[in-house]
Amino acid sequence: GVACRAMLRDLHALNDRVHHLSVAFSWLGVISLLGPPVGAWLYAQAGVQAALAAIAAFGAAALLLVGAKIGETLPSVGLPTAWPPGAWRAMLRHPSFRHYTGLTASSYVGHYLFLAGSSYALIVRLGMSPQRYALVLAGGSLVHMAGTFVCRRWLHRLGLRATLARAAALTLGGGAAMTLLVLLGMHAAWAI
Repeated sequence: GVACRAMLRDLHALNDRVHHLSVAFSWLGVISLLGPPVGAWLYAQAGVQAALAAIAAFGAAALLLVGAKIGETLPSVGLPTAWPPGAWRAMLRHPSFRHYTGLTASSYVGHYLFLAGSSYALIVRLGMSPQRYALVLAGGSLVHMAGTFVCRRWLHRLGLRATLARAAALTLGGGAAMTLLVLLGMHAAWAI
């Protein structure tokens, strides 16, 4: 994600960056959609080693592709070799940096907490099969992909600030709804 954002910053104007990032996340959603069912199938056919070997092979292919096809996108003319003293502090104090970093960090924390805990909750505690769990993850990817399409429309109509506010509200609402259901004793797969 960091490299993708840096390349977009280097290659596109500000208004185009967000659109292109949304398109990139749509393609990432396709990978996320296909990964869980393929991994579950490999696990069922040949065990966990086959699923992990497929991840390693995909990673190696991606590394080779990046090494062979993707060059530096930032023009080096007139760039300083190091940041001047105090530049980090200025960046950390900048409100936009803090807001976007906070929003991104909280979204990723929620995402990874779900990924880390949902397999235990759904498979071990609630008895869901690994294949059905893969479909849950794929469903999450479908929702993510739909969100990237909706966000592109919102960006065009409402602008960046309103789009971010709506996305943050939806994220908060989803997390709050899941928390409320658990607190009310709804220990079922549909609640997660």
